[in-house]
Amino acid sequence: MKKNLYLITPDFDGDISSYLASLKKSIEHFSPKRVQFRSKNLDRKQYIEMAKCVSKLCKESGADIIVNADVDVFNELQSEVDGLHLTSVEMTNTKERPIPSEKLLSGACHNIEQVKIASRIGCDFAVLCPIFKTPSSPKGIPVGWPSFSKMVSTTTMPIYALGGIGLDDYDTAIANGAFGIAAKRGLWFTENILKDEG
Repeated sequence: MKKNLYLITPDFDGDISSYLASLKKSIEHFSPKRVQFRSKNLDRKQYIEMAKCVSKLCKESGADIIVNADVDVFNELQSEVDGLHLTSVEMTNTKERPIPSEKLLSGACHNIEQVKIASRIGCDFAVLCPIFKTPSSPKGIPVGWPSFSKMVSTTTMPIYALGGIGLDDYDTAIANGAFGIAAKRGLWFTENILKDEG
């Protein structure tokens, strides 16, 4: 049975060919249903240019492409992407669904209040994080599986587990009510994966 995986890209490293090659290998190796292009180190123009490249690759692979950007950037890319991801702050400041219903809306949640907000503004799915501490969010308060399960049970909105987890945690995530898992390092292809699986 195919797993519900949501790949969140690492920041763009400056080498387009290498970055896109790693993304292609990641999609081929893990077969994520969705890819969120997240790169906070790019300015607006750079992000839009890279998002178009990422979108083309995702479309060829059959994965949904979600942009982690503001609504204005999404509107400029709307014909080329499948959806928009809102940070918890953006989501909290949003009164109603900011994009058309035929596009996917994702939200970042860290607590039960944000899960309720995501549901209220019409998010199609959300990520709840961090399950465990991660290098990218060292100050984040871990949710843990018991609290994750309790929060997920309050909504019918699909929720991905994110933060300090990988494929080995998939069954545990599903058992605790997750729709699937989202990951950056855990779903990004590196040569070490071949060594680990060899």
